[in-house]
Amino acid sequence: TLSLHDALPICRVIAVEPSPIEMKRVEVVTHNLKNVTLIQNAIYKETGTQDFYLSSDPSHNSLYKNFDWLVEHEAITQKIPIKAITMDDLTKDLKVVNLITMNIEGAELDSLKGASRTLSELSPKLNIYVHDEADKDKIISILHQYNYNIRYKDSYLYASKNDNDFRMYQTYKCDICNNYLCEFENARFDGVCKMCYLTFLKSWLDNCLT
Repeated sequence: TLSLHDALPICRVIAVEPSPIEMKRVEVVTHNLKNVTLIQNAIYKETGTQDFYLSSDPSHNSLYKNFDWLVEHEAITQKIPIKAITMDDLTKDLKVVNLITMNIEGAELDSLKGASRTLSELSPKLNIYVHDEADKDKIISILHQYNYNIRYKDSYLYASKNDNDFRMYQTYKCDICNNYLCEFENARFDGVCKMCYLTFLKSWLDNCLT
């Protein structure tokens, strides 16, 4: 949320967070950001109440009890009910959506199942971290139904209906990490400096807005 705000200060940023605990933390760090709207819901394939599993590491809270990280680390600390909405619910009053970025602990596939109008009519660019490799082909299949072009590398999936968006991004020179080059198809946000990450997002959105 803060990265998108910094990169795109003139755009509206909608941040979705299901955990009431994490939402309080997000509210603290975004309370002065006028272009940020916070939504306390989970994004899912259907609207309704869902079980939500809190983790000892809040970055791995998940809708799924069998989410690999939670199982591997025996990390579930609590199960709580939360309200889930679809992506189409979230965007129903929006006329333009430029970018959707997802890192939602295994819910990527189910979130796209509730996004038919968003994908067909609003055609946002997508930046998705695919947590379950078994979901990758299913996610790509859904996006192909809506005429998206796909780039996928090391669990990061980038999608756009304009293939020229991918040709633009060959290399990025980071001024603070010894001239490290971030090629678009090899871009990884983990281990890549914040400036490089923001440059990537800002360039992608600038192209969309012009």
